[in-house]
Amino acid sequence: MPLPPVGRSGHLANPLLASVTLIVMQESSESNRVAVYIDGNNLSRAILDAQWYEVTWVDLTSLSRELCGKLPGHHHLRAVKYFTTRPCGKRACVNPPKADPEVFERYVAANQISDVLETIRGKSVHRNGWHVEKRTYVNLAFHITADAYDDAFETAIVVSGDTDFVNLMISLIRKFPKKLFVIASPPVRVNRLAKELEDERAQHIRITEPMLRRSLLPTTVHSPGTRRPIVAPPLSYWVGCTVP
Repeated sequence: MPLPPVGRSGHLANPLLASVTLIVMQESSESNRVAVYIDGNNLSRAILDAQWYEVTWVDLTSLSRELCGKLPGHHHLRAVKYFTTRPCGKRACVNPPKADPEVFERYVAANQISDVLETIRGKSVHRNGWHVEKRTYVNLAFHITADAYDDAFETAIVVSGDTDFVNLMISLIRKFPKKLFVIASPPVRVNRLAKELEDERAQHIRITEPMLRRSLLPTTVHSPGTRRPIVAPPLSYWVGCTVP
């Protein structure tokens, strides 16, 4: 940050500006670094189960900032990690229909306008007529654990309600007592993960429909590196749609 201008006499030209500069520098150094880890399929499944079709085209970075706003003090969003799985096959391959892989790729590309978001992909496998996501949980567990050991955050927000993460979260909370771990519940659902961690030092935030409405991507996104604009599907697309 540049220093305030100095007058001809050698004194600061604007003492008030100097005090403001010092305050800004102090607040910046004391801001809490936040990393957000999004279980993408869990979040999408919850939105569709709630039939909130108008808020499916979510800007994941904006949603992460909404979650940061629920925490006390000053926070700096350092990273958003989105763990997801590409649907395989055509949309009508099973009943109910799965999300179209092409729409999935559009959604991932639309979110890449953010400079803090990273997409980490698992894989889909075909099993007994169903597509099952693989590696999503392992990827999320690996990244949050590695980031904790690398001291990449003071606060970690995990967007999921899946109890598969219970033992992982208990281990991290106990291993890093100076770090804050927050569970953000996907819409409507009872968050069993948060309930399992009630006796641990974890906070809980519920994702609401108004939060999602404030976090929507534009219907048409112009993403760097793509030749054509990215257009959201019509609302009718989401009716009866499921994710792996």
